[in-house]
Amino acid sequence: MGFRRYYYWIKENRLRGVLEDLRSAGHRVVSLKKGPVCLSLRSKKRICVVFQDAWSSGCKRQGSWYGLSSKRGDILLVSPISLKKIDCLIGSIIEESDFIPPRYADFEDKIRLFQNLRLSNSIPWGWRYVSESERRIYIRWAKRFKGNIDDYYQLYLSHSANHSNFISPLLYVKEEDLTVPYSIEHTAAVCSCCVELFGILGSEFKTRYVIPCPGACIFAELKSDLYLRVTELSSNLLVDSEIDTI
Repeated sequence: MGFRRYYYWIKENRLRGVLEDLRSAGHRVVSLKKGPVCLSLRSKKRICVVFQDAWSSGCKRQGSWYGLSSKRGDILLVSPISLKKIDCLIGSIIEESDFIPPRYADFEDKIRLFQNLRLSNSIPWGWRYVSESERRIYIRWAKRFKGNIDDYYQLYLSHSANHSNFISPLLYVKEEDLTVPYSIEHTAAVCSCCVELFGILGSEFKTRYVIPCPGACIFAELKSDLYLRVTELSSNLLVDSEIDTI
């Protein structure tokens, strides 16, 4: 079986009861209080509880999206198995797929996505500000994953446009008549894939295809350039007529 994880968002005031239920059911639980958040995907046997501070202690750019989202303050549980016996937890599944996109974004696509007003209204300040040392890291990681990129602003455009595609999709496929957005670039040119994997962005889509970013490949040992299929099991989804595409 290929890679598969389940994740669940819970309110902080429910955490104690949920942990008691998990431990009484014999599950092994570990805590992640310092990022990067994608470390929660590594464990094959234990459930990982991701606390709020982890979102900003490892990769601050990803934390900036969490801090402005509807999930701010909530606790993330990541599990190698489905937690069907835990009351009131409606989860989502992350699993390997054989998805091949019909096309990747070209420069004009990226500009169009970057200029989308919904992105402009959603993008956090912490995402915009990147230190010089961080820029060098992003370029080095891009080259490590076969990206032919020397200009940080090319990366910033790709990173931002990719997130935008999960806000108002320009590149997507249809499955069972539903809009399914996907990552617009290869691993080398995306960033903070945890934002889409864990539904900080894109949770209104029942299904989405997400390429691991360089950090997730390094820290969580995910496979580069292999799309992960994320399936939302929540009932809080928009019907396709309500989806805002470009």
